[in-house]
Amino acid sequence: MSDTMVATVGPKGRLVLPVALRRRHGWDEGATLLFIETEAGTLITTRDQALADLRRQLAGPSLAEELVTQRRTEADQDLA
Repeated sequence: MSDTMVATVGPKGRLVLPVALRRRHGWDEGATLLFIETEAGTLITTRDQALADLRRQLAGPSLAEELVTQRRTEADQDLA
């Protein structure tokens, strides 16, 4: 999903987010948003969305499981 929207910083630093963006992400009045600075720009998200994204990134086999599998493979090769 790629879309370009514009918002202007108003008095006292207030920012009005475009309605389409708020609806798409379910950001209702009073929603707390995180502003995460990255090398590519600033990411705007909620805590729940950030946590879900982090969990997706960390999904998969654990490092411990990978090491155990590797050691078992090496042990089997040593016995052969």
